[in-house]
Amino acid sequence: MPVPQRSLEVMRAGEALVLAQIDTLDDRDLAAPCRLPGWTRAHVAGHLARNADALVNLLDWARTGAVTPMYPSAEARAGGIEAAAAQAPAALRADVVAASARLVAAAEAMPEAAWAGEV
Repeated sequence: MPVPQRSLEVMRAGEALVLAQIDTLDDRDLAAPCRLPGWTRAHVAGHLARNADALVNLLDWARTGAVTPMYPSAEARAGGIEAAAAQAPAALRADVVAASARLVAAAEAMPEAAWAGEV
């Protein structure tokens, strides 16, 4: 399976769009509730960061063959989102940017043969 260059381009553009949207939110906006029951926009941003890290786990699994689930458990997933959402707004923004960069780097570093790996 060839490296999905067009998919990588779309992914990079999507990551940039999300980061730009988060950058438009001031501290008060981040703390505001969102449409998901019990979540603030900070929870959504935290979910994006932890999900990017979880996707890196799947890319690592496909690349190495070493079983690396997205999350160790549902509780770990929820705890990671809560911990991310509880960060100071500047730290949360930096966390989302760093997680996005890790995801893009992991996708770009995938060898061609690894794209066919099953996880």
